[in-house]
Amino acid sequence: MPLTVLGIDTDPAKVDALSRGELPFFEPGLAPLLRSGLESGRLSFSTSYPEAAAFSEGHAVQDTMQPDRIVAGVTSARAEAVLAEVYAKPIAAGTPFLVTDLPTAETVKVAANASRLTRVRQRADTPDDLAAGCLYPADPNGAPGHDV
Repeated sequence: MPLTVLGIDTDPAKVDALSRGELPFFEPGLAPLLRSGLESGRLSFSTSYPEAAAFSEGHAVQDTMQPDRIVAGVTSARAEAVLAEVYAKPIAAGTPFLVTDLPTAETVKVAANASRLTRVRQRADTPDDLAAGCLYPADPNGAPGHDV
């Protein structure tokens, strides 16, 4: 069964452009894949976090309540303080809280999504009896690379 993918971003202009099949950057071969995904109905984009939460198929509540990391792209100390207050429980429970600028947070998000997609594709394409893994050079919290 083919995967259905919902891309979420807070920038409505970016979501609209992607929904029209327009890429914000050049990557050889990506434009036809984007158009194909959109035309098939298996790829869509939204700014709605509630839509994404229902879409996560059984992991939305856990991922929201117990994230594996929190990456906060901020432009002020006040924004950092507000996010630290919003995420006080997971931070107190040991969830890493990485504060950075907006472009770095966006890069971390894209890298994390690519990492998840790689694992999903690997699981979908790899027979259960074949041992395989991916090497990730580092995680967004600065830990050394690891096999997955």
